[in-house]
Amino acid sequence: MSTFPEGFDLLITGGLSFEEASLLAAANTDSVFQIGKRKLYVNDIKVSGSGNALFVKLQVSGALDGTLWFTGIPYYDEESKQIKIKDFDYSLETKNILKKTADWLKHSHFKDLINERLVFELDEELKKSCTALTSVINKDLSEVVSMTGKVNSIEPLGVVADPDTQYLKIYLRTRGEIALNIK
Repeated sequence: MSTFPEGFDLLITGGLSFEEASLLAAANTDSVFQIGKRKLYVNDIKVSGSGNALFVKLQVSGALDGTLWFTGIPYYDEESKQIKIKDFDYSLETKNILKKTADWLKHSHFKDLINERLVFELDEELKKSCTALTSVINKDLSEVVSMTGKVNSIEPLGVVADPDTQYLKIYLRTRGEIALNIK
């Protein structure tokens, strides 16, 4: 029997589609925000991105009717096991429009409230992936050779928005143990 006691490291890519991210963001976000005496209704949320930047488009009505764009950088927060967005702010175009028409919104905590809700849980998905990959490892390769092992951990290394595939790509390091058994 040949074994590789050092185990293995495997770099893989996972992902969350922009469409799924938009649905999750909508489910996590209140539809009505009270900002002082004004009410702002969030009618739709769309997530997209390119490279390091993530774009969030909000369709709003009420005290302000129109589209608000936000930008930020997606990252994996190891402590909470979530994808979050740092440097989250109104896009330059939205800042300029708010300056002229709705300066009150720019100075409110609205963008912070939106950012707090733009989190994507990974903990359960990572556990499921460990189980699924372990089941793939344990199989007969031929009549005389079988492979056994397990995945010990999957650690996200980084997150990138890919406009070509319409996904938030998550780069993952997979570590585990594997053995080839010769009968």
